[in-house]
Amino acid sequence: MPALYCAAYQIPATAASKMMFMPGGLQVITPFGGGIGQPISVVVDAAGAAALEAQRAALLAKGKRPYFDFEHEDSGASFWPESFFWSNTPAPGIYAKGEWTARGKAGVEGKEWRQFSPVFHVDDKRAAQSHIVCNPSAKPNMGGLVNDPAFSNISPLWAKNASGAHPATNNNDMDPKQLEALQAKNTELTNEIAKLNGELTAIKAKGENTEFIAAKIELKETQLRETALNLANAALVAKNATAEAEILANRQANAKAAVQTAVERGAIAAKDADTIAQWEKDITADPSRAALLAKMQGAPAITSQRITTSGGTVITAESPNNVIKAFGAIIAKNAAIPLTQETAREKGRLAREAAALFAKDIQPNRVLDGMGIDEAIKAADFSDAAGNVGLLSGTLVIQRSLALMKFKYPLLSSITSDFSDAPGLLNQTENTRIVLSPAVQTYSTTLGTDGRPAGWSTASPALAVDVPVTLDTYYGVPLVFGIATLSSTLRDLFGEAAPMALYALGGAFVNKLIALMTPANFNAYKGITDTGGATTNNSANVTVQDSTLCYPGQIISGTGIPANSLVVSITNSTTIVISKKATATGSSLTLTFGTGHVPTTYTTYAKALADFSTASYGDLKAAFSQNEVPQEDRWAMLNSSYYGKLSMDPIFNFYAAMQKPELLTKGILPQVQGFESIDAPFLPSPVSGNSYTVGFAGHKAALVIKTRLPQQLSQSFAAAAPGSVTTVTDPNTGISVSLVQFWNLLTNAYEWRPEVMVGAAVGDRRAGLVISSQ
Repeated sequence: MPALYCAAYQIPATAASKMMFMPGGLQVITPFGGGIGQPISVVVDAAGAAALEAQRAALLAKGKRPYFDFEHEDSGASFWPESFFWSNTPAPGIYAKGEWTARGKAGVEGKEWRQFSPVFHVDDKRAAQSHIVCNPSAKPNMGGLVNDPAFSNISPLWAKNASGAHPATNNNDMDPKQLEALQAKNTELTNEIAKLNGELTAIKAKGENTEFIAAKIELKETQLRETALNLANAALVAKNATAEAEILANRQANAKAAVQTAVERGAIAAKDADTIAQWEKDITADPSRAALLAKMQGAPAITSQRITTSGGTVITAESPNNVIKAFGAIIAKNAAIPLTQETAREKGRLAREAAALFAKDIQPNRVLDGMGIDEAIKAADFSDAAGNVGLLSGTLVIQRSLALMKFKYPLLSSITSDFSDAPGLLNQTENTRIVLSPAVQTYSTTLGTDGRPAGWSTASPALAVDVPVTLDTYYGVPLVFGIATLSSTLRDLFGEAAPMALYALGGAFVNKLIALMTPANFNAYKGITDTGGATTNNSANVTVQDSTLCYPGQIISGTGIPANSLVVSITNSTTIVISKKATATGSSLTLTFGTGHVPTTYTTYAKALADFSTASYGDLKAAFSQNEVPQEDRWAMLNSSYYGKLSMDPIFNFYAAMQKPELLTKGILPQVQGFESIDAPFLPSPVSGNSYTVGFAGHKAALVIKTRLPQQLSQSFAAAAPGSVTTVTDPNTGISVSLVQFWNLLTNAYEWRPEVMVGAAVGDRRAGLVISSQ
């Protein structure tokens, strides 16, 4: 497959990295090397560019680097082509991109060389239309600089023809009228040739001279060939234009995808629109730059998560755009549903779905993590004609801030919680179940009157007990900004205030719990005497003065009470049920509660600051364990002085150095004697009723906190002011709040308010012990 050597075309005065290799269209050339001694029609199109690029790659794979030389003499390289491609600008044709050698660059810019001559291969040099093909066995010389242009009307960067060749045909700019005229001319010539051939046949039949009519036919056929070539060339240009448009669209799509991938891994800031646009432009012009962008370092890889929403949409963690839009769609659905008993399940399901999406694909996403809420929404290109952009922004703020509550207040994760997205009513009382440790019984061999052993005659209390909790507090943190304030700053005022608003809300929860941490509420560690007891023979019901001092599993003794009897349940404020039936009837009895399993009686566990250490936790462990408090889920909340004193215990010096350096670097104490230590700088608290209170040792069952959402309030103001009420759920603690957002038309101010109803109660009285300084 011999090469065709064709020169030359005008090269630019400045040696740019991009140059035209051949002009597009149907070209008629007479090569000065490798030809057939007559013109050759060559189709120059996008397929030809692909063939040349394939040839270049094949040669490079064999260790032969393609090059352009000088005058086709192999006297050194002038240019190293790195790619061949089709482009419609600045003129349709095949272009080469690469690097000039120092000699080649100097020769062009010094005007020593002005023309270029390509070397290429075709499938059939004698065909009516030959096509450029890839020849993997070709020599690496693919063209050269020359100074001998053959035609004055050739396109820039075209090839020189051999002596006597016909001019190149290059009709690239025909409009529809010109094409219509050319087609009409083609039809006219065809008809004229047919008519002349008829005349030629008649003249031959008469035996007359046919030379004149034959010459006319040859002229018309020559003209017909020219018009046919022009029509074919115009069709080819149109086809190439369509192909070029498709190639450009594909390049733009690929460039956008490459840049989006870089954004998602943190190599480009999602809010840096200028850099994103420049990279998309560069990669569209030169696809090889995508590989360079792919090598740019970004944030650590994001773990791929897949979430299928209720609507069947699959979201991946690698697409911040998709997850923000999906989150926004869920929030919009939630806000559109009023909170009632009938809609609570669906509204809660949407809140949990949004929380799961937030926890798995928004909160851990490094691309979105460092952004402000509004920046994240902008980066995700989220827009909604229904006006849900503001709704999405506010909900993301509260969703992000709710996650901080368990870190600021670990107590909320250490007690029995009944957080729900269900609606409730103020002062409504509901039961919340806590899990207790049952008493261990001993098999009794004592024979009864029937001669049989008593065996397991004493039943252990139930494993779970229902604790009544009243929703007696309605909390909210209303943040209000007037139009003057909102219009005078670009700051995200609600976003700035939200964390502290949720911090205050969490503090209110904790203060409500601290109010219950009193010696009167947790009396299992002292002997309790009730002098108003009453029993009925053969009945398990016992009357007491105040049943609030009793708890299931508590040991009870007194006149008419069988040995090893336990409190099974609390019936009401003056009646309890015990595990064994009374053996006598009596009133005004002295009953003793709770001393059977307590090695040391405590009203409070008193320990001065100077004496407080890890050994103190040993005392707490003994009291809890021997009073049958489960080993798991124990904790001790200490004020900062006691927490700091504990951290200075010499036992931690070695421990911190060898295993837990965060003890020193972050001040985080490890588990001590089975208790998780909680730093509580807000203690002592006046609400505890004991100014000496410095802490509280507890178990998960010691305290119960319950939350419910207020019934939909937006219905009352929806007609007067635009607003929404959205249920937002924290995926970690399960805390749900109603986020009320509305514009007050009377005050011309915007209000943003998380609100919730809360109740708290004492759980298992064995599972808590007040720690005091004296």
